[in-house]
Amino acid sequence: MQPKTHAPEYLKHFAEEGHGYPAIKSAELWLGSLVTFAQDAELTPALLADWKSSLRGYAPSSVNRAITVIRSFIRWGRVRGYHALDRDLVSDALRYVEVSTRVPVALTTEEIRTLCIAARAEIRVATFLALGLLTGMRPGEILRCAPAHHQPDRGLLCYATKTGRERVIPLADNPELAMLLSGAGHGPAPYCAGFSTFHWDTLCRAALGRTIPRKILRSTHSCYLASSKHCTEFEYQSRMGHSAEVANAHYRSMIQGVKGETVAQWLGAEAEIQLLVRRVCQ
Repeated sequence: MQPKTHAPEYLKHFAEEGHGYPAIKSAELWLGSLVTFAQDAELTPALLADWKSSLRGYAPSSVNRAITVIRSFIRWGRVRGYHALDRDLVSDALRYVEVSTRVPVALTTEEIRTLCIAARAEIRVATFLALGLLTGMRPGEILRCAPAHHQPDRGLLCYATKTGRERVIPLADNPELAMLLSGAGHGPAPYCAGFSTFHWDTLCRAALGRTIPRKILRSTHSCYLASSKHCTEFEYQSRMGHSAEVANAHYRSMIQGVKGETVAQWLGAEAEIQLLVRRVCQ
């Protein structure tokens, strides 16, 4: 069985099964990786093991997604009689890698305040930081966020980059977000147009003396949100766009002493966030 020969047929079958857009793109990505690696070679356990080794450098979760795609492809090929590879040898070649379970990392209240103060110097940085803290969106979702996504009667529409699902971030307990969305822009361009990782790293070095990943804004929002007494389990899952299992495993870490009734108050930096939003709306 040559991956190059049978990959198009499998991908067509996979799409016809009704899988969502993210799953289809993942299948195309990782099966394409195997096709490129194998070239004209026949599929063998040894080739599969070598292909898996070529994925060194990817995060364990990404490697496991790739393995899932290829295992599915191999099962499909076996059912259709395209190969007779030994199941045990295939399983040995495509063993899942261990994924460490880590406590979600969240910025401290003091770090949030420090970043908000420093970010006021550059409007693109200020906008990205404010949206990240107030919404918990992923970095890619923040960069796509535009005035057209703001619906005052519903909230802020967020189109998940990983799942392809739409979720709505409410504004009732988020007056600072409502202020930002109303005053930051009115054209078709995204709120954070022109923002790059360089701007973020520059802010972090200046404010905290180190670089931190942009996605820490999502885990920070998540942890403070989960620790508030005013956000129910259903609301938490709806805002973050995850099932309870995923949310509890990867995005929740209880923060002590969270008080208030709005997102900015839960983060413990209401005054600093308000000044940050005013800077964005100038």
